[in-house]
Order: sequence, then C-alpha cells, then structure tokens
Amino acid sequence: LSYDEAFVQHLGVDARSDTDTLAAALESHTIEIPDTLDRRGLLDLALGTAIVPALPQNRLIYIYDFPADQASLARVKDSDPPVAARFEVFINGIELANGFAELTDAREQRARFEAERAEQARLGRTAPPTDEALLAALAHGLPECAGVAVGVDRLVAIAAGLDRIGAAISFAHERG
Repeated sequence: LSYDEAFVQHLGVDARSDTDTLAAALESHTIEIPDTLDRRGLLDLALGTAIVPALPQNRLIYIYDFPADQASLARVKDSDPPVAARFEVFINGIELANGFAELTDAREQRARFEAERAEQARLGRTAPPTDEALLAALAHGLPECAGVAVGVDRLVAIAAGLDRIGAAISFAHERG
C-alpha cells in the first residue's frame, strides 16, 4: 500500500494536501490536533492515529513511498512526485520494521541536515547536532545499499499478543 493510497483509503485525502486540508480530515475523524504541529507533524499524527489503527489485522501491511520530505537518510526516487525509497511494515497496529535505500551522497545529506536544523529553529525547537561522522563516511564513499530495522521489543510484543510495545520492555518510561 503506498503512503498516498493509505491516506486516500483511510483518511479520504491525498497525503500531498495542504496543512488546512490535512487538519480538517483529522478533525473529521475526531482526532485532537496539537497547535504546535507543522505539516510533517500532521502527516505523522494521521498515520499513527487514523491510518495504522484502520489497517487490516493479523497480516503484514507494507506502506511504501513516503513523501520526499520524510526521507531522512533515505534516497529519494526520481518520480513524479518524488518519494522516499522508504517503507514501514505493520501488523496489528504495531510498526514492526522500518527500511529504506540509503542516501549515499554526502552533499545531499548535509543539505537535508541543514534544512532540518533550519526548520527546527523556525519552530523554536532544538535540533540534534549534525552527524559529521556520517557525513565523513558518506564522503569517503558508500556503495548503493539498503537496510531494515526490526525491533526485538516489537517482535516480543507481537508474539505475546500484546497491544502495546511498552508492555514488552523491561524498563519502559511508561509501563503498559
């Protein structure tokens, strides 16, 4: 299921919609929207509160082709519109895995880090420091590659039939 298809099927709007349209769609699903959310925050809120809970149960669901502005460390596909070569895997409302094709261009990654820092400053938030070690490694050369992160805590929660990941973590901040 593409990211855009997920939004249309479960929220009734295109993921590329403007902030007001996204907010109205969330409000129509009686989802409370914090005042501090920007467009990317609205997309994350929509995915987590309106889309993932509505996904079919008891089977793996792959959501792929995230918006280019959510690429983070992922390569952006040369498509129309451009999308991140990124996916997430869900089962029973739990994100099981997150994967992507790695961005291997140090200049592009630096530009993304700088854009993220500027956006965080604009929003009055503290941005994490630029990962100079990663940028140096990319500049040294990284072949085309991809990776997937799978949370062991998530696997345990799913295997045990838990509906919250926190219940599978020994020292969770919030027990549940």
